Amino acid sequence: MNKNWRHIPCLAHTINLIAQAELEEINHVYKKVKKVVEFFKRSTQSYKKLKNTQTQMGYPELKLIQDVTTRWNSTFDMFQRCILIKEPLISTIAIIGNVDNLTNEDFEIMQHYCEIFKPFKEATVELSSEKGVSISKVLIITQMLHSHIKNNIQNIQLPHTIHLMLSRMLTKADKKFEGIENQRRTYDQIVEKIAAIIKRNKNNNEHNINTPLNNNAIENETSEIWKHFDAQVSTPTLSTPTSEAIVEIDRYISELLLDRKSDPLKWWNNRRNILSKFV
Repeated sequence: MNKNWRHIPCLAHTINLIAQAELEEINHVYKKVKKVVEFFKRSTQSYKKLKNTQTQMGYPELKLIQDVTTRWNSTFDMFQRCILIKEPLISTIAIIGNVDNLTNEDFEIMQHYCEIFKPFKEATVELSSEKGVSISKVLIITQMLHSHIKNNIQNIQLPHTIHLMLSRMLTKADKKFEGIENQRRTYDQIVEKIAAIIKRNKNNNEHNINTPLNNNAIENETSEIWKHFDAQVSTPTLSTPTSEAIVEIDRYISELLLDRKSDPLKWWNNRRNILSKFV
């Protein structure tokens, strides 16, 4: 492998590491919910009672979801399903017993967890899709997730446990996302690469560019009015491959953002003459 290639870690795996670590702060709720789900999964009669209670209370018949240790989003799904059938679930446990019932405080923690991790779940699903290019989305998704954590951590109305979870998430995200995006470094690297392309193209076409300028008309001009202007025209504009690269990049940055459902290849094809040094 080329040592100069930049390694970008699997973002879906990074999200999984962040989410799994933060379960420690709500471990008491997680274990309680997991026991409830396992109880209904083991007991056919209890599960049947839960289905009947859902029907009687006008709820759709939804199965409880058991989480898988290696997949954080299964914990999200487990919490989300319990929230959707909260009333039938509490009623059934109260009648049957045999397992500790879930409290309103437990459901509050689950609700906050799901609200916080919903964008993480969406990002995981998006990155796991086989129909699209995922590497081009990495910077946007990491920025979005980072901002989401920071915005939530400022909410003083969240329970203390959730604040602790968010603080750990922010520390973990800062560490895990470090190096994925460095705008200044990325900009400088792009300038350097495009400047090299411009320089190479100039060298290849030098014999066409350095055509002698016919200054006979300027030399025969005696008008003092046009003297300064003619001098400027006859002086070639000094530019370097680096300065041309910067102009090209700034032109690209000033373009409007492309709708995420649009075809980027068509976008580039339509701008091949405007951003010729990129194409």
